[in-house]
Amino acid sequence: MTQKEQRIAIAEFCGWKWYKARVSGIITFNTPPTTKRDDWVENQWDEITRPDNYLSIDVAFVNCPDYPNDLNAMHQAEKRLKPHRMSGSESTLWSDYFMALLRICEREKISSAHANAALRSETFVRITGKWRD
Repeated sequence: MTQKEQRIAIAEFCGWKWYKARVSGIITFNTPPTTKRDDWVENQWDEITRPDNYLSIDVAFVNCPDYPNDLNAMHQAEKRLKPHRMSGSESTLWSDYFMALLRICEREKISSAHANAALRSETFVRITGKWRD
């Protein structure tokens, strides 16, 4: 998977959605709005499924965190895996993630504390079942 595909997979897991402007037809990828904003007036945007050409819509990713290159962004994504934020079988995602990261770090001969964002991103996408070869 490319880094861009990993970014999208992690963002979708974290709640990001695809939207299309009713008037202009612009497609964007963003978090759902929590309050009304001037640029996000109710009924101007419709939630849509991921478009087939999603990788070529560069403007859609302006606000999307760069998970494979940003350790702080990965930390925020990792918080979504922790048991107190999940319920049922999803609560095992944190332990699955941590164990997979430990195995990768052992193979790379580094401490998990020193795992960079790219290693964490790949591990995250793999354990959430979104990895594509």
